[in-house]
Amino acid sequence: MRHELYLFAQLVRKCRNARDLLQGKCVHAQILESGLIHERFLANLLVEMYGKCGSVEESRAVFDGIQEPNLFSWTNMLAVYAQRGDLQKAKEIFGKMPEKDRVAWNAMIQAYARSGCFGKAKEMFDVMSNRNVVSWTTVLAALAQEGNFELAKDMFDRMPRRDSVSCNAMMDACVQSQDFERVREMFFSMLEKDIASWTTILAANAQVGNFSFLLQLFHKMPLHNAVAWTILFLAYAHNGDLCMARRIFSMLPEKSLVEWNALIQAYAQNGHAKTTLELFSFMAMEGIAPNSVTFLTLLAACNHIGLVEIGRWYFLSMIQDHHLVPSHQHFCCMIELLGRSGRLREAEEFAASMPAVEMAMSRSLVGACNLNGESDRGERIARRALECDPENAAPYVMLTSVYSLEDGENFSL
Repeated sequence: MRHELYLFAQLVRKCRNARDLLQGKCVHAQILESGLIHERFLANLLVEMYGKCGSVEESRAVFDGIQEPNLFSWTNMLAVYAQRGDLQKAKEIFGKMPEKDRVAWNAMIQAYARSGCFGKAKEMFDVMSNRNVVSWTTVLAALAQEGNFELAKDMFDRMPRRDSVSCNAMMDACVQSQDFERVREMFFSMLEKDIASWTTILAANAQVGNFSFLLQLFHKMPLHNAVAWTILFLAYAHNGDLCMARRIFSMLPEKSLVEWNALIQAYAQNGHAKTTLELFSFMAMEGIAPNSVTFLTLLAACNHIGLVEIGRWYFLSMIQDHHLVPSHQHFCCMIELLGRSGRLREAEEFAASMPAVEMAMSRSLVGACNLNGESDRGERIARRALECDPENAAPYVMLTSVYSLEDGENFSL
């Protein structure tokens, strides 16, 4: 029986580490068939495995079946709810625990932090008697997430002991607060740097635009993970080096919407409109669903080379096929595309369908009307803008530009 118990334990751990829910359920069924489900050691592992695989209900069902749950049983169940951000269930378990160790307290602090209750997380930390580096790091990260960077830095300075995880959390907080000098100081003062330390310093240099130093750091890294390659790719894309960006992009083990959008934007911003549209087709073939950023880039590309019908198709596809709500920017891009191609009536109709017409868009429309000699339409648009915002000087300037084209005709506002 001991051999069988050990074998099942190994299988459950393997499913937990691989996040393989289907195989985990198969192993669970075998444990039930063997009659070993009453072994608390195995049941505790199953609670943890289901939690790691995201099946909270299954995890709770196994927990409820444990006849005499021990501290590990309670803590595992609490950790499942904490990791999933289910604050109410976490509080319920924490309140029922017959005894609470440091792991339980840390899990409860994490539950408050994940739920956005940063004040409560700090309160629990303040009354906790046996804090460790995990406790300090959890609250430090929570304060940074809240945007309270000064208090996070103060906590880090007061930590009795630090490890690479706490240093990385502080570095990440400094990146968020744009304190890049401190990020650099911390990185070079760290005796032990893990892969997270390296990727954080890469991200900091990417944000500040220090491309040459980013390359130096990348080549000094002991190993490169997917995050490091992605940061390097994004740096090349934002720097306009399309050849290297495309090359690294092809090497990325996983390409999410973030990477696809960055590549598409890089080509669009460097005037390669046709390649931009081709990349979108490749992205669709990979099964990556676009977002509003993708469509804004596509509309800008269509605007650049005057592809009115294709731009209209993208705009409608965004709404009808992908159920995305167009922003003012999408409307403005579409109106500018129509206006620049001389389709002023359609541009005006698009403007009228907007939730609120922006002054910049009105100026663009009036300018298009002036270029195409449609002073009546330009006057109408300018006067509508004046009605919406009579205190703004822009509509008066628009009207002046319209009337100045009419050979000395007098006008009154």
